[in-house]
Amino acid sequence: MQQELTKRFSSTNNYIEKYKVEKKKKVLIPDEMKEYLYIYSTNVPYHYRIEFITVKKKKQYTKAMEEIRRKEKKIEEICEMSDKAFQKYLKENYGDEEAFYETRQGIKSYRKLRNTLVKDLKKRYNYQCQICKHSFKDSYGVDYSEGHHIKPFAQFEDHTPENIIILCPNHHRIIHKMKPKFDRKELAFKYDNGYIEYLQLKGHLENS
Repeated sequence: MQQELTKRFSSTNNYIEKYKVEKKKKVLIPDEMKEYLYIYSTNVPYHYRIEFITVKKKKQYTKAMEEIRRKEKKIEEICEMSDKAFQKYLKENYGDEEAFYETRQGIKSYRKLRNTLVKDLKKRYNYQCQICKHSFKDSYGVDYSEGHHIKPFAQFEDHTPENIIILCPNHHRIIHKMKPKFDRKELAFKYDNGYIEYLQLKGHLENS
């Protein structure tokens, strides 16, 4: 146990050993070098969980907290903007005046694109998935489908019709997860395992 603790808390141990050479009776560890051992109880009797908070991990936590605080500050700035300033901010940073930020629990934010383009494409396909032609109208009596950027918007910032496809939630999520390649010539998604899904509703992508 002693050897394991010495190994885990090498920074603290080296600091103490340094002052032992100088024969100092009392050694005070600076706050920025302090390391900790946390012992947690569990639901299993006589079983405990141990966590070592080393200098390296403490720095990682500090860096993560600084990033969170930076994001919180940015969100606060966005929330305090006037409508005019907000539209200017979006235009300068994303080139899309209809993009907007929504915040979650003060530390998370995500951007959504809202414009008539996606709505018009959904209407064009009667809210059907361009891959499987699934429609929620038949079973649930509601119009619902989702727009997907073929090339990631965050990377290419391409919000043209040629880069948007209308999908059902299932296909939208599996494409995000599996990241298949889109063959524009064949109008098909090709997965790494060899599976190919052709568009049943080619429409606006047929001559793109």
